[in-house]
Amino acid sequence: MKDKQELRKQLILARRSISPESIFRKSRHIQALLFSIEAYQYAGCVGFYVSSGHEVETHAMINDCFSMGKRVVVPKCGKKEGEMTLYEINSFDDLLPGAYGILEPCDPVNGIALNEIDVLIVPGVGFDREGRRLGQGGGYYDKLLSSTHDFVVVGLAFSVQIVDKIPVESHDMTVDIIVTENQVIHCKKEL
Repeated sequence: MKDKQELRKQLILARRSISPESIFRKSRHIQALLFSIEAYQYAGCVGFYVSSGHEVETHAMINDCFSMGKRVVVPKCGKKEGEMTLYEINSFDDLLPGAYGILEPCDPVNGIALNEIDVLIVPGVGFDREGRRLGQGGGYYDKLLSSTHDFVVVGLAFSVQIVDKIPVESHDMTVDIIVTENQVIHCKKEL
């Protein structure tokens, strides 16, 4: 099995090979599948990552979430390594470039307790069908997901990001569902 660093590099290159037009098109397919999931349909409060670079594009999803009357929550990186807090936003006007150039709440006053979230949408560099997730390496989502929570965790990825097995360490957290442009994967969780 490839080590995490090698696999991360390989999957980042695969994701970067997707053209901007394909990212847009595939992201719309992913949105349609995400919005068809029962947990999402019944969710009153949805946590999203704000996409950047070659990630599955979430800006349209967030705007559509506002239109559906759902509460939208996004992360802001903390001062300490791996620290991330979730805040409710009402529009993209509430966001400014923050850590790593990623849009995040500019005036974070609406902190959200994890028990208020119904569905949390997370990014990943890669996933496997058991729900194992390979992130960028900062541990932000692993630390957040290590807290006790009742929400459904959904990873968004392009099909080139799904691999046979993600190497894991004891601190790595899993997702419940993965949505690609081709399918919804309900993770087996046979870890």
